[in-house]
Amino acid sequence: MTPARLCLPVGFWKTPLARTFPLMLVLAILLGVSSGCTRQEGTAVSPAALSRIHEGVSTMADVRHILGKPDQIKTLLGNQTWIYRHSLRRGWFTMRTKTKKVEIYFSFKGIVRQIRVTRSRDSQML
Repeated sequence: MTPARLCLPVGFWKTPLARTFPLMLVLAILLGVSSGCTRQEGTAVSPAALSRIHEGVSTMADVRHILGKPDQIKTLLGNQTWIYRHSLRRGWFTMRTKTKKVEIYFSFKGIVRQIRVTRSRDSQML
């Protein structure tokens, strides 16, 4: 006897349900593959927290108090840029990634000069 006959009742393949069984099986596998685990990396910056930082007014100390330690600091000609990156990855075999990057540019006096937010989405098959 085949394993399928051991698991399914006799005459199963002659019923109307048998015609939809392969489709339901494929859909169940696809749903399981596409959901998967979720992994987060970096520092998430909420819109509410970002709205408390003002260009030309907020200082480095204000930003550190509101957002915490940056993920990366770049310095160019005495001006610092603080970078906060957050990525959210979902899936097992199909990896979907959403990334948000917040860059805060400071003047040489330590005052927020500019705030830039970029978002990206990416999908790939593993």
